[in-house]
Amino acid sequence: MKKCYPLELVNQVANKYHDCWNIVEDFRNDSELPQWDRRCYIPIAAGLAIATDGDMSKKAIWNSSLEADLIVATAAWRLHKQVYSFDPAMEKVLISQADQNLKIPIDILNKIPFFCVYIETTTMEDMDGFFIHFESDTNTGELELRFLIVLKDGDIFPIPFHLIEGGTIADGINASFEKANENQRMLHTNKYEIDDAKDYARDLCCKLLQLVLYVCSKNKEMVEDPVQKKITRQPKSFQFIKDKYREVQRWNFGEKSGDFIRKFYKTLDFEEEVKKKNEINITNNVKSSKINGTPKRPHLRKAHWHHYWIGSDNEGNRTLELKWMAPMFIHKDDADEDA
Repeated sequence: MKKCYPLELVNQVANKYHDCWNIVEDFRNDSELPQWDRRCYIPIAAGLAIATDGDMSKKAIWNSSLEADLIVATAAWRLHKQVYSFDPAMEKVLISQADQNLKIPIDILNKIPFFCVYIETTTMEDMDGFFIHFESDTNTGELELRFLIVLKDGDIFPIPFHLIEGGTIADGINASFEKANENQRMLHTNKYEIDDAKDYARDLCCKLLQLVLYVCSKNKEMVEDPVQKKITRQPKSFQFIKDKYREVQRWNFGEKSGDFIRKFYKTLDFEEEVKKKNEINITNNVKSSKINGTPKRPHLRKAHWHHYWIGSDNEGNRTLELKWMAPMFIHKDDADEDA
C-alpha cells in the first residue's frame, strides 16, 4: 500500500483534537457567525478556535497558527480525498515555466474542482506534496489560495497566495510578498533570514502554481490511477466518512504528454547538431542566401499557457479557459531537409 501523507495527517489531527470534524460542521452550520466565501470550506479563524480550544489571545494564536492551517486543510481534503500525481517529465516541464509572466486572470482558479485537493510532487527533493484550498478572512473579506506544503519528514509549512479581485496570477504573487514585507517590518524580524525565506517561498509558489494551473486547464490529461481504482470506495455522504485508505481517489496527470516530452527532448542533441550544420551552410553560401533567402533556423518554443474568454457578459455565461501549449520545434522540417 502506497504511503498517503494527507490521510495520515487527517488521522493525526483527529487524534489530537477530539471531535474536531463535528466541531468544524458546527461552525459551518452556525448562522450567527460571519459569512465567508463559498469557495472556502472552513476559514482559518475556525481552525484557530479548535487549535487553541477557544483561547484567542495573541500568544495562543501565534503558537497555534500552523496547527490551524493543518486543521482547515485536512478538514476540507477529507471530504473527497482527492490525490493528484504528475508524470515526472510533465512535472519538470511545468515547473520550468515558473519564470514566465503569469498575466492570467485569477478567475481560472475557480476551476479547482474540490474544496481541497492534494497534489503529490515527484521531482522535488524532500517534498511529498501540498494541499491547495481557498481561505476566506472573515474579518477583512480577503480571499487567498493556500498552499500547505508537506515534507517527507512530516514537517509542514504554509504559503499564502493573495487573490486580487479583477487581477491576475502575477498580481497575486506580488501582493503576497508585499504582505510578507509588511509583516516583516511589523515584527522587526531578522531581515536577511526573512529575505532568504521569502525568496524560497516565492520561487516555490511560482513552481507549484504551474501544477495548479494545469489542473484548471481545459486540455489537461487526467486518468484515474488503475491500481487505486480497484480499491476506492468513497462514502456517499459526510456521515459515512471513516478516513480509511479505501476512500482515497488517485488521479494521474500528463501521462501521454510525459511520454511525448521524453521523446521530444531526446531530439534536442540532434537539433543542436543541425543548428551547427546550418551555421556552416550559411557561412559557405552567402551569395546563395542573398538570392534565395537565409534559411530559417530551427528553434525550440518552450511550453507556455494560452488563455481566452468564451461566452458573453450580457448573457451571464462568460467563462475563462486555459490551455497548456506543449514545447515544440519551429522550422524543424527545414532542418531535417538540410541534414
